[in-house]
Amino acid sequence: LTFLWWLDCDDDCPIDQRWRAIRATIGPDGFPLIWEIMGDDRDLCVLYVSRTLEDAAAERERPPPKRRFAAESALGATPSALIARVMDDGPMPMGPFVYLAREDARITTLLCRCSPSQFRDLPETKYFELRPLDNLRTAIKEVGGPDNLTESFFANLKSPSPCGHGGPNLSYLLRFAKPELP
Repeated sequence: LTFLWWLDCDDDCPIDQRWRAIRATIGPDGFPLIWEIMGDDRDLCVLYVSRTLEDAAAERERPPPKRRFAAESALGATPSALIARVMDDGPMPMGPFVYLAREDARITTLLCRCSPSQFRDLPETKYFELRPLDNLRTAIKEVGGPDNLTESFFANLKSPSPCGHGGPNLSYLLRFAKPELP
C-alpha cells in the first residue's frame, strides 16, 4: 500500500524534490507491519516497524550491536538502512500521521494516530483524497503531477526494494520473526 503526494514546487524544481511517499507492508490481519519513507533525496532507507513485529523479534534475540531495535539487521550488513521508530499498533488499521519539515517538506517522522501528537498547534492542515493507482501515470496527472516523469521514477516507486533505492529486499534489511497474530 503506497501513499504518494506532490509538493507545491516551482516548475524548474527537480522531479525528485517534487514528490513524497510512504509505503506500508501489510500483515495478514490487515495491520501495517512496516512503513518505508520514499521520495526524498536521502541515501538512507528509513523504516518504521509495528510494535507487533518488534516484540516478536525481541522475543527471539536482542538488537544487534549499535542498533536500537531487535528487528534491525546488523549495522555492517545494512549501513544505509535503519529503523527510526517502533510504531504502536492502533485499534484499527489506518495510516499514520506524517510529519514534514517546514523548510523542504522532507518527512521527519511517522506516528501512529493512537500516539500523542508532537505539537500543540498545526501551522497548516492539508486534506487529501485516497485514490487507487490502477493507472499510475493517469492518477499522477489528475492530481497535478508533472508530465515528464521518467521510467526510472515509476520503477523506483514500484520497486520491491525498500525505500525505492533498488537495494536489498526487506528480509535482508530486517531480522524477521514471524509475529503471532490473533
